[in-house]
Amino acid sequence: MTCPSTSTSTTRLESLYQTWLTLRPTSPPSHFAAFGAFFSPSCTAWLKSMREWDLPSIGRTAIISAVETNIQTSHIEERVVQSLLESADGRTVVCEMRNRLNVLGYRLENYFETAVVRVYGCRSPIVGVVQTVTGRGPYTDAAAKREFEYAIWLVFFYTLG
Repeated sequence: MTCPSTSTSTTRLESLYQTWLTLRPTSPPSHFAAFGAFFSPSCTAWLKSMREWDLPSIGRTAIISAVETNIQTSHIEERVVQSLLESADGRTVVCEMRNRLNVLGYRLENYFETAVVRVYGCRSPIVGVVQTVTGRGPYTDAAAKREFEYAIWLVFFYTLG
């Protein structure tokens, strides 16, 4: 089952999983490189387990290496999308799945997985606050004030829920 959306983020997530479904321990390096091409050269990804949240894969090469390692013990045989949530701007996608995995030859049915994809995170509001508070940073005073005010608005907006 595929993710039922036409947004760029959802389409890319679907394409990533279609590529991931083809990976096996015997896959040639070009298949792993095709998987890695979905990630920017400097991105951060958590492809293992939430227990390893403090050890993300940083950069495309590390992501490919992590997947090559993981594929040695388990791979996805079937993927069934249970739900798909997408932000209005299409920059964040949450896809809940019920997969069938092959773990060293043993089939693990109903392996529930949630993929959360955040396409871009701009640090400008953080830099603006740091500059406003410390007086050091790359912005002009006016730009720093705008970023600071935007960051305060975000905190206020999300606090109101």
